[in-house]
Parts: sequence; structure tokens; C-alpha cells
Amino acid sequence: MAAPVAGKLAKVYVKQFDLTTHLNDYSASSTADELDATTFGAGAFRSYIGGFTDGSMDISGLYDKASGATDETMNAALSDTTPFPMTIAPQGFAPGNRVFMLKAIESSYELGAGLGDIQGVSASMVGSGGTRWAQVLMGDSAGGPFSHGNTAQTGAAHTHPGLSVATGITTKGFAGHLHLFTNTLNQTISVAIEHADDSGFTTNMSTLASFSTISAATIASQRVEVAPGTDIRAYLRAKTTLGGAATGAATLVVTAARGY
Repeated sequence: MAAPVAGKLAKVYVKQFDLTTHLNDYSASSTADELDATTFGAGAFRSYIGGFTDGSMDISGLYDKASGATDETMNAALSDTTPFPMTIAPQGFAPGNRVFMLKAIESSYELGAGLGDIQGVSASMVGSGGTRWAQVLMGDSAGGPFSHGNTAQTGAAHTHPGLSVATGITTKGFAGHLHLFTNTLNQTISVAIEHADDSGFTTNMSTLASFSTISAATIASQRVEVAPGTDIRAYLRAKTTLGGAATGAATLVVTAARGY
């Protein structure tokens, strides 16, 4: 049996905001419709097939009206008509860690408190494509975002647990999340996800997906998708490119999920 994991290790990223230190509870769920396919003459047992899948995330914690904190972020998200990236990490964002990604739309936001309580907030998100478990491609070994200096960076290679490296290809779709939290770089930053047949990225290496270039000194969040049917090779890594000689720094996380 694996060692239990403390809840205090969890981290929650919504759009380009790290809400971790404002929250104290989360849940991430996935569901699938059960379609009754039983016919006359079936005998004693019903027969079922799977239908549509769905996913949701719920978060709650402390009220904070500061810029980029819970109230401003969750209240604004309720008006969004375009889905946004949301990523929850039960053990933090160290490279290779398992996380959960959602192409989110906020469906409810509540705040309140009793006479002797701390002011609290809660929000519920539903997602197109369901909740998918993913891996961290670029993060910090301590579990937080990656500290990006003023030079281009290439993350370590990661392969999906259980994926046969011998065959090395999946074709069921792919999604990636980018959360860029702080940015004082005076150049643009571009982030791409590469794939290859080997961990050294010497065999059949190519760019799988690219996020849109982000302007200097700008924070942002993005999601990229690759349609089912595209060959996705065994190893993935994140890579950044700067628009020129740069000063400043940034913090960011890149995650990737197969099977979308």
C-alpha cells in the first residue's frame, strides 16, 4: 500500500492565478452515463453500455478581495462564456506528478459566514471533455510553479505510466495547460510541448502543440488540444523560447493529458 498523502500538499490553479493559499477544500469528479441496452429475451440480467462522460471541480476556502485572490477570480469567472484552464495537483506540481485538468466553466459562486465564522467562498466548475488526469511537464521540484529565468528552458522527458515505450504511440487525443502566474520578462515567451520516441528526444522528435506567444510582462493561461487520431509519441516535454535577449523572470506550470 502506498503511503497516505496529506491534503495540505494540494495546489489549485485557476486561469493565471494560484489560489492555493486561499483554499482549504477541493474535489475533482468524473462521471459516465449508464445506458440501459437490455432487450426482450435478455434473461435475468440487464445489459449496459457507456455513454457521455462528464467532469467537475469544486473548491472552497477563505474570502479575499485582493487582486488575483478568491473573490475577484471566482466572481469574474462566473461571467466567462469561454472555458478556461483549471488544474488541481493533489501532491503539488513537481515534474512528473499526477494532476487533474478541466476545461472549465464556472456554474456557481457563493460566499457567506455565520456570526462567529471566517468569511468563506465556494465555487463549482463543470467541464467540456470531463476531468482528466495528467502529468506535470514543467514545475518546481518543491511542488510549486517553475521559476523561469531570462534564458530559454527545456523540461525533462516524461512518459505516461503504463504506456509501452516499445510501441510508444497513443491516438486518443491530447490536451495541455499553461499557467503563467508572474512575469517580469522584457521579451515575449513562447511555450511548446514536444514529443519523441525516446527520453533523449533524438528519435522522431517534433512539436506536438504550441501555446500562443505571450507578450512581455504579461500573465496568462492557455489550453491547447490535439484531436484524436493524431500520433502522440511515448515521451513528452515542455520547452520555452524567448523573443530575444531578456531580463526579468517568470513563474509557470505546464501540464499534459492524453486521452482527450
